[in-house]
Amino acid sequence: MNKRQQKKQFKKALDVLNDIELYEADYESEGVLYILIEDNENSQLMLQEFCGLLGINKNKFIAAYGEHVDDGYLDLVNIWLFITEPKGYTTYHSPLNGFSLNRCDERNE
Repeated sequence: MNKRQQKKQFKKALDVLNDIELYEADYESEGVLYILIEDNENSQLMLQEFCGLLGINKNKFIAAYGEHVDDGYLDLVNIWLFITEPKGYTTYHSPLNGFSLNRCDERNE
């Protein structure tokens, strides 16, 4: 898969995540503290679709978030441990835009 196809596939996967209803998220200057979604059948199906698009082991991914279930919610804050962004891009999360893929400025890395 070439770089353009990887970017397109990655954006499609992030769109799937953004279709999951966000319960609550919190941020600080250092980054994201938590991203909570409801742990329900729809969320589980969407997470499975996300994993399929990026070739992530679904069982490991969902098990990792199953360990952090609190009162019926899943915390997606560690999602960055499972994804490999296309070269030259990074993934952000914001309350307004949800997950997004942005070109990173290599001079600041």
